[in-house]
Order: sequence, then structure tokens, then C-alpha cells
Amino acid sequence: MTTGSPACPGCSSSLGPAPVARCPQCGLPLLGQDAAALWQVTLALAGLDAQRRSLLLHRDHLLAGLRARQDQPDPPPYAPYAPYAPQTLYAQEVSGPSAQTVLLALGGLLVAIAALVFTVVSWGQLGLGAKALILTAVTACALLAPVPLRRRGLTATAETSAALGLSLVLLDWYAARAVGLGGLDRIDGAAYWAGATALTAVGAAAYGAAVRLRGPLPVALLLLQLPCLLVAVAIDGGPVAIATAGLVTALLDLVLATRTTALLLTATGATWALLGGLLAGGWLLDATTFAAAWPTWLPLALLAALGFGAALLPAATLPVPLRAAEPRGVAAALAGAALLTGLGGSLRFALPADWVPAGYAVPGALLALAGVVALTAAEPRRRSAWLGLLGVAGAVLALAQLSFLPALLSAYFGPAAQWGSTWFGLDDAHRDWQLTPAPFALPWLLVAVLGAAAARCARTGHRARARQLLGAALAVGGPLAVLLPALLHLPLRTGAVWAVLLVVGATAALVRRPAEPAAALALLAPTTVAAVLWSGADRPTTIAVWSVLAVLAALLAASLPAPWAPVPAVVGVLSLAVVAVTAGAAAGLAPYQYAFAVLAVAALSVPVAARRGGPVGLAVELTGYALAPVALLLTAGHPTALSLLLAVAGVLALGVAALRPDRRRPAGLAATALLILSSWVRLLLADVAAPEPYTASVAVAALTIGHLHRRRLPSTPSWTTYGPGLGTALLPSLLATWTDPQWLRPLLLGAFALALTVFGARRLLQAPLVLGAGTLLLVACHELAPLLVQVLDVLPRWLPLAAAGLLLLVLGATYEQRLRDARRARDGLRRMA
Repeated sequence: MTTGSPACPGCSSSLGPAPVARCPQCGLPLLGQDAAALWQVTLALAGLDAQRRSLLLHRDHLLAGLRARQDQPDPPPYAPYAPYAPQTLYAQEVSGPSAQTVLLALGGLLVAIAALVFTVVSWGQLGLGAKALILTAVTACALLAPVPLRRRGLTATAETSAALGLSLVLLDWYAARAVGLGGLDRIDGAAYWAGATALTAVGAAAYGAAVRLRGPLPVALLLLQLPCLLVAVAIDGGPVAIATAGLVTALLDLVLATRTTALLLTATGATWALLGGLLAGGWLLDATTFAAAWPTWLPLALLAALGFGAALLPAATLPVPLRAAEPRGVAAALAGAALLTGLGGSLRFALPADWVPAGYAVPGALLALAGVVALTAAEPRRRSAWLGLLGVAGAVLALAQLSFLPALLSAYFGPAAQWGSTWFGLDDAHRDWQLTPAPFALPWLLVAVLGAAAARCARTGHRARARQLLGAALAVGGPLAVLLPALLHLPLRTGAVWAVLLVVGATAALVRRPAEPAAALALLAPTTVAAVLWSGADRPTTIAVWSVLAVLAALLAASLPAPWAPVPAVVGVLSLAVVAVTAGAAAGLAPYQYAFAVLAVAALSVPVAARRGGPVGLAVELTGYALAPVALLLTAGHPTALSLLLAVAGVLALGVAALRPDRRRPAGLAATALLILSSWVRLLLADVAAPEPYTASVAVAALTIGHLHRRRLPSTPSWTTYGPGLGTALLPSLLATWTDPQWLRPLLLGAFALALTVFGARRLLQAPLVLGAGTLLLVACHELAPLLVQVLDVLPRWLPLAAAGLLLLVLGATYEQRLRDARRARDGLRRMA
């Protein structure tokens, strides 16, 4: 008990000067270790209370002094004392245990290196007895030292000593063989070290359990990775033996992992299994004879056993990381891959060269069907394992088709080269059109699997999945079915007819059930592409195929729902255009002659689009408009036909403006441009220097018709009513003005343009205002051009640059105001319209 305490810690009563065992008032024990600790805490609290009272008195004294000086003037500014902050020590960047671990590990490593240098370098300077005595003594001391160290609580030091001792054991093995102890030097090096590492691993595990240390067990597990591989090297078994050794090591690791929760051991076992399987599979695929291939069955069987064991055994018997569903599915997939690789790699020696992929595809198909049956059961068991098997089976089945893909693509797309011979006189025609049985037959195995899976899903109530599988089967089977003539070595013309028949069948299915178009479209798309590519067999076949496609496209556009209907509508219009071009070329017509047939197709699309309406009508109309430039390109080498075609297109555009109120403005502008271009081409062909006699009558007629139409429909835009006539009157004269050296034409044209501008401004008509103002501006520029040239010759060369710079500065400074003026002018023109 601590002396000098005036009061009991429990009840604060006086205890007197003599020590007592218990408090006379409350009976609290005052002797012993806990009582001494209580006295120390009580004294510390009493000291804190005394310090707090002293600080409070000092605070009251300071406050009283400051309050007494409230009425006095302020003293000069003085920085107050900063609050007291104890100086902090440097932050600890390394913890004490970490520093201890580094020191022990570094020390043990240095001692091990010193022992290695001693064994290798200084070994020959000692006798056999001295060598044995030194190594045995040092190893024994290192292995026995952890016992007293651990008893004293120095566990980290004990672990370091144990690790050092185990490393010395390996040095002992090396030294024993180096001196030839017991004839050990006559044993093969790989075999010797296989036994040494195995014995050391077992001994390390037993030693760690005996001295109750954790470090020897990882050392034992690390050494356990070597014996099997060293045995494979010792027997010189090649890659197959190494793969088998890796898989045996993986088996040992996974078995040991069931006794511990170490993730690293499970990952090591999985890595050995994967590497062994890859090595065995690669050797099997690279083998050229059955004798070289069959030894790989053992490692592949071990891999399959490991995978199926991890996938099918109860979870409690597996390592902790492999008990979840995803790892078990991966293990099943790995086992399935090993099984299919072994079967396919062995069967390929019994099959012809063309049918080698069938050795992999057939087992893959059977495994895939088994997976579908298991997963669609009423109560599927081991779902993750079957999913892994189904995934690897599907992958093998799909990869088996890749070797046949070049032959299939050549048979499918190759006949397109016949177009060059049929229509352009080229010599690169696709003469050899044939397909061997293997590339044609094996993909049907994939189709059969997809179809059987779809039937199974439909029977067990999985309707949505059945429709997906059926669509996939049709997507694969459609291009295969169309290649039947190539398999039978039939002419390309027959192949085109066969493709058209398939298109007709798919179209009939779509028309019959338009609400579910996905499956039929999966068949229609590849067969239609084949019909298009193969229709170049000869000219009659081309015309016939495209004519049938046009009819079928029109039927589909009328039958399919809105999301699908625009596509066949566009195809139908394009098909008619192709028929027009090919029929004209087959009849011996020049391109500028059958260009009018293309324009007729474009013209017919407009009323059809107006009658149908909706997305289909819009698609037809836009396709027709796109054909008009094609027709113009066909007449590019014949100016007379170009002029006539432009005129016809302009008249058709006027018809669109008259029949379609919603298209009146763009159609009117297009008609104006087309008619003007037509007149220009005609005048250029005639070498006319004075176009006014030719354009005046047409312009007056167009303006009269437009004026009458506007009187009947006042809401018609001025570009539709007056635009064609004014353009016909102004633009040819404007072009002639720029090449006319006389003054009369510019004067008359400018006066007419001025009157037209005033008329448009007073009547608030956009077309007369814009065309008149633009013409007047260009005439003015024409008249000022010679004067500007003379002025530029007189002025210094730097003056135009300075004027341009000042102009840009002014424009930049007044940009915002000019933008408002432009918007105001735009709004005014819109109000005129």
C-alpha cells in the first residue's frame, strides 16, 4: 500500500497516519496489486484536479485584470501567444514487427549465403570428418534452436532459425553428393534431387508440426512442387512425362489444399493442371502418328479426373476456393476440354484428311446435347458443372467449323465474279464452282444440335430460348442450304434459280406469319444475298432474278409490320432500277438511252409513296429521289440526252409540287434548278450567244402559269409559282452578260432586275426579291470589274492589303450588330414566304 494517503479511495473517509488493511468505514481492501494500482490512479486524478483548480484561479485573475482595463485606451497591437501544442514525434513509417521481420529475414539470408559459400568454396580445404562434423553441428543447432526460442516467446526468431536450418539441410544434400558419400555421386542428378526434395518436404512438414512453427509447412509445400517434375526429367520422358508430372503435382496440391484454407496452394494446383493440360493437348495436336499421340491419354485423363472431381464431388470435400458455383463450372469446362481434345485428337488418325474436324465436332455435339437435356430437366442438378460442359462443347463444335470457313465463303461469294464477264466483258469469271462434301456436311451437325436443343427447350416450356435457338439454326442452315447446287456441281444458273426458290419460300413464310418475322428473316437474308450474287450467271438470269426480287419485295412491304416493311420497299425500288438498266443493256441500248427508264422508275415511286404513306412511303420516295442522280450520271457523256433528261425531271418535279402540298417548296426549288440546267445545256449545245429569244417565251409561259396558280391558291410559295420562270429568264442572260463586251444587255438586265427587286419588296414575295437582288448585284460587279482592275493597277501594292485588314477589323467590331441585322433580314424573308 502507498503511504501518505489522507482518505479512502472508495468513500473518501480519513484513514489516519498508520497503514490499514481495510477501510474502517466501507471495508474496501487496501492491500495487494489492484489496490496499489487504484492508489496510483487516485493520486493521478488528485493531481489533475489540483492542476485544474490552479488553472481556473489563474484564468479568473487574468479575466479580472482585463475587465479592469476596459475603459483604458487600446495598447499597441501585439501578437498573442500561440496555443500550446506539444511537439509531435516523427511518423512511424515502418512498424516494429515489420522491422523485426526484415532484420530476421535479412540475417537468416546472409547466414544461408555464408553457409553456401563455405560449402562451395572452402569445402575442399577440410577433411571428410571435419566437413561432416561442421555441417551436422551447424544444421542441428539451427534446427534445435527454435525449441528454447519459442519457449521464451521469441517466435519470429524461432521461425528464422527453422528456415535457416531447412536451407542447411538442402546444403547437406548437396555436400553429401559432392563428396560421394555412400556412392551418391553415381546417381543421376535429377533423380537424386527428386528424392532429396521429397524427403526434405516430408521432414519439414513433420518438423514444423513437432516444434509447432508455421514456417516449415510453406517450405514443405514449396519443395513438394519439384519431385514429380524432376522424376520426369530423370526418366527423359519428354513433354508427355512433364505434363503428367505437372498434373500429379496439381493433384497433390489440391488434396493438400483440402486440409488448409490457403488460397495460394489451390491457385498453384490449378496452374499446374492448366499447364499440364496445355502441354499434353499441344503435343497431341502436333503428333503425326497414333503411336506418338496415345501417350497423351494419361495426362488428359488425369486432367479430366481433376476437373470432374472438382465439379461433382461434395463441396465439403473440396478446397475452400473451389466450393463456389463459378469455379466448379470452370473445372467442369476444363475437364470437358480435356475429354474432347483426347477423343478428337485420337479419332483424327482414323478419318480422312477432309473429315478430321468431325473427330472433334461429333463428341462435342453429343456432349452439348447431354448438357441441354440436363439443364432443361424439371429439377436440374449440378447446374454449374453442366453449364461449363455445355459452354466448352459449344465452343469446340463452333471451332471445328472454322477450318471449312474458307471453302464455304469461296463457294458463296466467288460466283459474284461472273458479273464482270456477263456485263462488262472481263475474263475473271468464276468458272470452277464446286464444294466438297465435308465443308457442306459438317456444319449441318451444328444445325442439328441447335434444332434438337430448340425442340427440347420447347418441350420443357422454355419457349423464348427455343425461338432463339431456332433462329440460330436457320441463320446457319440458310447459307448452307443455298450452297446445295455447288455441292452437286450444278451450273451457276441453276444455283441462282435455287436461291430464288428459297427466297420465295422464306417470303411465303413471312407473309403467312408476319407477326414473328425473326426466324424467316434469318433464312431470307442469306438466300437473297446469294440470289443477287449469283444472278450474274448470264443476262437473262440477271433480269429474271431481279424481276422476281422486285415482286417479292413489294409483297413483303405490303405484308410486314412497320419496323420491317421499309427495308423490302427500298429493295423493291432498287430491284426495278436494276431491271431497267440490265434490260436496256441486254437490248443493246446505250446508257443515255436506258437512263430514261431509270428516271421512270424514280417517277413511279412518287405516286406509290404518296398512296402508301407512313415509313414505307417515305422509304420508297427517298429511294426514288436517289435514283434521279443515277439517271443523270448515265447521260453524262451525251449532252443532248442530258438536257432532255433534266427537262423531264424538272417537269416531274413540277408535278410533285402540284400533287403533294407537303412537298411543294422543295419540289418547286428542284424543278426550278432542273429546268434552268436543262436550258443551259441546250443553249450551250446550240452555241447561242443571245439566249433571250429562246428563254423569253418559256419564261413568260412559266410565269403566267405560276401567276394563275397563285391566284387560285394564294398560299403557294413564290418559289414554286415564279421561281422557274424567273430563273429561266435571268440566269441565261446573266451568263451571257459576263461574256458580252457591249453595254446594252447589262443595262437591260440590270433594269429588269431592279424592277423585279422593287416588285418583290412591295408585294413581299421572296423569289422575285432574292433573284432580282442577286442578279442586280452580279451585273453591278460585272460593270465595276474593269474599273477595279484599272484602280488596282494605279494604287500601291500594299493598299489592298491594308484595306482588307481594316475591313476585317470593322467587320469584327460590328459583328454582333450585323448578326442582328442578318437575323432581321432572315425573318423578313420568312414573312415574305
